[in-house]
Amino acid sequence: MESRFDTNRGSGLLYNVKASHSGVLDEAFTTLPYPEMSSAEAYRHLVRGDIDRVPAQEAAGRIAATGIFPYPPGIPVLAPGENTGSRDGPVLSCLCSLQDFDNRFPGFEQGIHGIENVRGEYPMECIREDHR
Repeated sequence: MESRFDTNRGSGLLYNVKASHSGVLDEAFTTLPYPEMSSAEAYRHLVRGDIDRVPAQEAAGRIAATGIFPYPPGIPVLAPGENTGSRDGPVLSCLCSLQDFDNRFPGFEQGIHGIENVRGEYPMECIREDHR
């Protein structure tokens, strides 16, 4: 059985999808999120368990409890205490784009410190809304 990665067409598809995601990644890495609380305060919430695991596509307007660092390049898109922004904003667009890529190309997944790939979804740890 031929894999889509065994042909020039398949490797071209992988390259084209990766290239189409690069603009979203660039914007996320050059836009500063709004800090809602200090990293120390966010850490206190994390230690106390005052967090929710929220899928990236549902995390608009939430406050990150942990830092989120896509690899490569290892540059943080969110630090603890920062607001995730709007659903179509640079940070969540970046995370949803990486999630889409990982689902389309198993075996070529991105490494993202602060997010775990759970059956194709990227849940992130956010401060509970009643603890903001």
